[in-house]
Amino acid sequence: MLAERAARAVALAIGVSGVLLAGRTGAQEMAGPVATNVDPAAAWAALGPPEMKYRASQGIPAGYHLEERTRVGLIVPGAIMTAIGAIAVGAAVTDGASHGRMNDEDVILAAVGGGIFLGPGIPLLLVGILVPKKVLVRNDIGFFVSPLAGKHTGGASFGVRF
Repeated sequence: MLAERAARAVALAIGVSGVLLAGRTGAQEMAGPVATNVDPAAAWAALGPPEMKYRASQGIPAGYHLEERTRVGLIVPGAIMTAIGAIAVGAAVTDGASHGRMNDEDVILAAVGGGIFLGPGIPLLLVGILVPKKVLVRNDIGFFVSPLAGKHTGGASFGVRF
């Protein structure tokens, strides 16, 4: 399927370049490109999806490169659950130690409830941070940063390639 898409993309590129170069005279070259009936959306779709899941058994297809990304989908719920659990346990510990407004049953309920949130929250947060997600990204799409340095200037240049 990927080879078929690549073949269609190459055929489309050859066809477009042939149409653009065919029948040009000196005056037409000065006028600019010749209009064609090529659908840009079809040309873009023939290249394949911008990102794909990485599977080690399938390897890296031509035209893609491997990137590792943070698992934000695990970090956000893990951080929320860990924060809720820590607040509940903290409230139970501080109120239980100072014998404040909560009675003993409320202290136990807050401690157990906090533990219920901390149980899945901490592993979600750790897995999201420590285990990166591998994604295949098409080579013609990208964001880059390059340093700028000169006699009187310095900084960075940002660019997007698409």
